Amino acid sequence: AYRLQPNVITFTTLISAAAKKRNPGEVQRWFQESLRSNVKSNRAMFNALIDAEAQQGNLSAAEKWEENAALAGIKPDVVTYS
Repeated sequence: AYRLQPNVITFTTLISAAAKKRNPGEVQRWFQESLRSNVKSNRAMFNALIDAEAQQGNLSAAEKWEENAALAGIKPDVVTYS
C-alpha cells in the first residue's frame, strides 16, 4: 500500500491555518512535526511562522524565526515584512 508523506507545502498550510485560528500551540506542534518528518523548511514556512507570531503580537518570537531562517540560508522577501 502506498502511503502519502507530508511535505513542506503540507506543513506550511497547516501552520498558516493554525496561525489564522490564533493557536500558537498548534503552530508549534506542526512545526515540530515537520522536523520529525525530516521536512526541510523553506521561505514560505518561515514566513508562516513569522506571521503566526506577529499576529499574536509576539514580535521577539517573530524576530527569532527570522534569525532561524537566516541561519538556514533563507533570505527574507517582501512577504516576510508584510
